[in-house]
Amino acid sequence: MPKYNIWEIRTKPHIHISIEHIHPITIDILSRRGFLSRSQIIKFLDSNHSIVTPPSLLPDIEKGAKRLHKAIKNNENILIYGDYDTDGITALSITTKFLLKLGIKPFYYINDRITEGYGISTKGIEYAKNNNINLIITVDNGISAFDEINLANSYNIDIIITDHHETKDILPNAIAIINPMRKDSVYPFKEISGCLVAFKFCEYINEKYSYNIDMTPLIQLVAIGSIADVMPILNENRYFIKKGIELIRESPLPGIKAIIESSKINQNKLNTYTIGFIIGPRLNAMGRLSKADEAYKLLTIEDLDEIKILAEKLENTNRKRQKIDRIILKEADLMAQEKIKEGYNVIVLYRKDWHEGVLGIVSSRICEKYNKPTILLSMNNELAKGSGRSVDNFNLFNALKKCKVYLKSYGGHAMAAGLLIENDKLGDFENCLNKLASDLEISDIKSKIIIDCEIPFSVIDKVLYNDIQKLYPFGTGNPPPVFITYNASIVGKPRIVGNEHLKIVLRENGKDINAIAFGGKHLLDSIINDKIDICYTIYKNNYMGNESIELKIFDIRNTCI
Repeated sequence: MPKYNIWEIRTKPHIHISIEHIHPITIDILSRRGFLSRSQIIKFLDSNHSIVTPPSLLPDIEKGAKRLHKAIKNNENILIYGDYDTDGITALSITTKFLLKLGIKPFYYINDRITEGYGISTKGIEYAKNNNINLIITVDNGISAFDEINLANSYNIDIIITDHHETKDILPNAIAIINPMRKDSVYPFKEISGCLVAFKFCEYINEKYSYNIDMTPLIQLVAIGSIADVMPILNENRYFIKKGIELIRESPLPGIKAIIESSKINQNKLNTYTIGFIIGPRLNAMGRLSKADEAYKLLTIEDLDEIKILAEKLENTNRKRQKIDRIILKEADLMAQEKIKEGYNVIVLYRKDWHEGVLGIVSSRICEKYNKPTILLSMNNELAKGSGRSVDNFNLFNALKKCKVYLKSYGGHAMAAGLLIENDKLGDFENCLNKLASDLEISDIKSKIIIDCEIPFSVIDKVLYNDIQKLYPFGTGNPPPVFITYNASIVGKPRIVGNEHLKIVLRENGKDINAIAFGGKHLLDSIINDKIDICYTIYKNNYMGNESIELKIFDIRNTCI
């Protein structure tokens, strides 16, 4: 649990909105988050299908649909080219399952993370040629594969790209490039996952050519891929994630059910957390340490016995991945501390013996701990390959673009990216990134928690808690509401439970309430009197069948500060 340097309360707009059956505090939260009219708030809370953007607004979708329809009609050999992360795996499964329902059995290809890296590989194109493929459809990749697509064209293989990653200044020579991030795209909400782009491509073809395939069960895969790829839970993402979670709770696809059972998730309580931190990592683990094909098969096949075997394999591989994570994190953390002492604002770390498959996870943890953009690379012979994660005010993709003179290849998003670089250019590359960070004064940015509004304890009850749940599902872009209460009194003596959690009883204006700071043992040392200010979320504690509304503390300050 971090100690936050800055508490920032969202600005209250100069408007007054009242909606029947909606708690005023819920309305206050949404208005401070930018929903400035009655209709905007109602639309957000309803989160029904009307919020979904028509797939026809995606660029080149008509071109892509015509080409795929032709391939289906002429019984051409089709290959779906996936990726080894959860977004790519779910996108591949969605497209495969859709075609299978049409009686088409497509080929598929997923790169080996270590030997081929991200995106379309020459080996993948050669595989397509050797299997007489007429059409390749990429999912969650392809936008940066210029040479590989030219190679496919030389073999008379058509390529439809479906992707959601940032585009470079020019586009590859594909027959269709369906990507909301294109500069010429009119698609209004661009932050959608690769699996949702693939879903919308299938949905468009389904409607245009009246295939009449029920797409609804596939929304489960959209939810998993979108959450795992940390898409903001706003706009149509919120609809698909909410709907997908409901479908998984009611009747999960066989592969998803197997993961739920092997990881001992409570199906009825499945949420964004269990998908993001339990299901997603298990699917990712296969591509990190083994073959992503097995995660794809788990989500796609119908044989229950084979599904069960694959689910157990995911579970065991994930345990192995966690062990490797811990070793590399310990080493990287010590190296990061030295970089920070030396004044670096972007942390670039590299070693020869690091496993490439877990570098994204570890860079994310270092980035979160020190609030600095972080890149980890594994050196092999003359080249280093790795992954980076960033902070809100530093667009990592743009930074790599500005330092591309030192790179062999790169790609990704503002917040996450992958790259390949020659070992002897690492120092110059690191200096280039840090020059950019210095220009942006990133060193002045401290750990910050965004607070929605101030409330007294008197309004905290089950009615408020239940109303706040209307904002669910929570996650990136739509976090649980954080509140602040000033001048609360500590009742009795704070205590440490479970070796690391701080438990306190607090009183404000005569009302007592239980509070806990998970991982907040260190906060005890900063309490110097019995009056504190706290920022927190409200949660429902269910202990021995007794429900109570309590506080989950993020940070504490002494009232005198």
